[in-house]
Amino acid sequence: MFSFWNKEKKQSYNKQGRIGKLDPATGELIPNKSRGDTLSHFPEWAKTHKNPFGSMLTTQRISELLADLDEDGRQTFLAAWLRYRSESEYLCFDITSVSSYSALNEYVKYGYNRDGEDLPQINLALLFGQRACFLCTTGSFQGTSAT
Repeated sequence: MFSFWNKEKKQSYNKQGRIGKLDPATGELIPNKSRGDTLSHFPEWAKTHKNPFGSMLTTQRISELLADLDEDGRQTFLAAWLRYRSESEYLCFDITSVSSYSALNEYVKYGYNRDGEDLPQINLALLFGQRACFLCTTGSFQGTSAT
């Protein structure tokens, strides 16, 4: 989903797209061909990288492992990944904010809105390696009172 501004109507709109559909028999996500599979490059990557299981992991097994990670495990991984990436390249930091009309999104809050919209927003931050363009970590921050 992404937002865009209609200059003629002077309104903001959201455009949504589907990433796939659920298989009625298995309940598994079948990704759209145009978007590709997030893990589609894993087999090539795995040829040159060791994993603690010693053999090729299926995308289903990777999904199971990721589902088992709790917040502490994710943060531990991201801290180690950040240390590893920062040893070999410059890191780039970027922030953006996303405004929302939703009354159901607990993450959006009112605060300073640089676009002058009277809407709650969430602020997103990305830290990534400049050369390899690998994501190192992310963060989200509810609204902001900074001016």
